[in-house]
Amino acid sequence: MTTRRLLLTATAIGLLGAFAPRLRPSFAALGAIEVTHSDAEWRTLLTPEEYAVLRQGATERPFTSPLLEEHRAGTFGSCPAVWCRSGG
Repeated sequence: MTTRRLLLTATAIGLLGAFAPRLRPSFAALGAIEVTHSDAEWRTLLTPEEYAVLRQGATERPFTSPLLEEHRAGTFGSCPAVWCRSGG
């Protein structure tokens, strides 16, 4: 009984994997949309912080984040991944 269920499940997963890429449209089929704005337009569309990071590459200096000293146990944010958990 278990082997029949396993065989049917594996077959269904294989068929889904084979046909799933054909079911959704690809971005190439939709056509790429290139966004071009002048520097002044970007400044009006973005906040000053967004502009600094996205257009000028402004980020915090390495190893200056206050989260480097965070040692409490738990999961940070809503991230269930292993790298978001702290052991304490």
